[in-house]
Amino acid sequence: MKTLKWISLAVIALLLALILVVLLVIRWEPIVAKPDLLRDHPNAQWSGGVDGGAFFEITDADPPRYFLEVRYESGSLWAQGWLNGRGLPLASIDFLGYYGGDTVELKNGKQLQLENKDGTPIDMD
Repeated sequence: MKTLKWISLAVIALLLALILVVLLVIRWEPIVAKPDLLRDHPNAQWSGGVDGGAFFEITDADPPRYFLEVRYESGSLWAQGWLNGRGLPLASIDFLGYYGGDTVELKNGKQLQLENKDGTPIDMD
């Protein structure tokens, strides 16, 4: 009987410790609020997380080519260029991330290269 009592106390202590750890993790997990929509670019879609993000807006479309503008949270232009959708219909909501350079990442995991209108690689310098 004494052993059962000690096992019960140990299980209760472990459960309380586990609940405490879960509460601490939830409490300190940063809450990511989406930034306000860009007044001058109402069709731009935000994609980001705790470490930042970007607004994506397709401003011209001639499928399979799309002109994409990537903007900082402040609304200032970060990058722009034409994309070849490779047969995929694209919308501003389809973009996952931009990390600099000449490629953007789609939510489906594919990467597309920013290009000039004639399809040549864009010079990011």
